[in-house]
Amino acid sequence: MPLPRPRGADDFTAPEFAATERRILDALRGTTAVTTA
Repeated sequence: MPLPRPRGADDFTAPEFAATERRILDALRGTTAVTTA
């Protein structure tokens, strides 16, 4: 889900951002398959 711009500090602590960040980091580490919605 794209986040609106400009992004503020609150956007980086939002649950949606954290979930996206986790999926990206897991994919980079090779610990999970990359899926698209």
